[in-house]
Amino acid sequence: MWGLRKTLWSSGLLLLVASLPAHAALCNPADAAPGAAPPRAWQVWQAGEAEMAVGEHLLGRQGQRVKVDTLSEPQVIMEGRRMRLAPLWPEQVDWPAYQPDEVRVQPGSLLYFERDAAGAARLCRVDELGLSAAFEERRADAPEPLVPTADDLQLVATQTFRYDSEGRLLGVMQWRREAARQAPWQLQAAHCFAYDPLGGLAALWQPSEGACALAIPADARARHVYDAQGQLLRSITVEPRMEELDGRYELVEHPVVTVLGSQGEIRAVYTEDAARRPYRRPLASGEASDALREVWVIGSAAGLNLRWIDEGLPAAGRDWRMVAISADSPQPVLAALGNEGTVLARGRTGKQGEIRTGKAAAAVWRAMQQPGQWVVLVSMSTILLTPELPASLWQACLDPEQRTAAACP
Repeated sequence: MWGLRKTLWSSGLLLLVASLPAHAALCNPADAAPGAAPPRAWQVWQAGEAEMAVGEHLLGRQGQRVKVDTLSEPQVIMEGRRMRLAPLWPEQVDWPAYQPDEVRVQPGSLLYFERDAAGAARLCRVDELGLSAAFEERRADAPEPLVPTADDLQLVATQTFRYDSEGRLLGVMQWRREAARQAPWQLQAAHCFAYDPLGGLAALWQPSEGACALAIPADARARHVYDAQGQLLRSITVEPRMEELDGRYELVEHPVVTVLGSQGEIRAVYTEDAARRPYRRPLASGEASDALREVWVIGSAAGLNLRWIDEGLPAAGRDWRMVAISADSPQPVLAALGNEGTVLARGRTGKQGEIRTGKAAAAVWRAMQQPGQWVVLVSMSTILLTPELPASLWQACLDPEQRTAAACP
């Protein structure tokens, strides 16, 4: 009836490899709990350490190559005008092709699946098996290589997967326990997901402690904002950057808002600098993106009179000029250095790195407001000068409850 192929009972560990029918309840959390005996309706496959190595490629069920990746953070993809989670990679693998003729007693993983209403195998739990400390001690003292038995394997880590009534992934929980076989399980991390009423992926977050809650926290790592028709308007994500703080460099997270146009194209990208001043990032790629990586956010025309500090020291005695160039230029450095742009102001920095634009500040400030062009400071480096966003616009862009295109243009 069950098409049973292999069964191994050892130290309370059941290994069942079979072809099983669909089950009404998808990955019951009680059944997916670490160390819980798997229900008979679950399909279980054995995988060695080689098959679970990140970056490896395995044979897919349709003959395709499936890349092994981490399971805690599934890939997010856009489908039409909605974001969704890509299928978990183990659900695409032809696992029967990797099952040995005889059960292997070795470190590796057990992957538990349950079929959903459509008959597709969904991943419920992944158990990581390791060699016990007692076996490692015996092997270190043994004159000849030791072959482990089932008693020498122990369950050391587990990933469990939770779904909603629609079969959408709600959370991935990572559990671990100390070497002692009876040690309590500790939740190491949880990765959580939520959806909008029309089914689009709405949020991703990692709680500081505990499992996934129903409410989306304010510090979610990603929010995807949809309009009333379920069309994606913008995505609010987090970007870590290496910044100097009190004389040492640390990773600091900054929000990034990516706004989409009516055809799904990227219309604008907003973020903030190290001083938390928001600005519109230039839509550039390749050489243009690298050339305009350094950005100065300017709050007003008066802000164009400033001190240039380079790596903690005044940039004294440097010739500079501010040049307006077309935003469509594929090579902004060459355009700014050559004769393509319009020189708006020029000068030489003072002893303390002062840049004084004088009467030209008003013209430079107006040019910075013009769509379709960039204003670049050209000196020993190329620096984009961009106006600071109004605080009200920045807050509207960051607010996932603002569900109209006009709120964050």
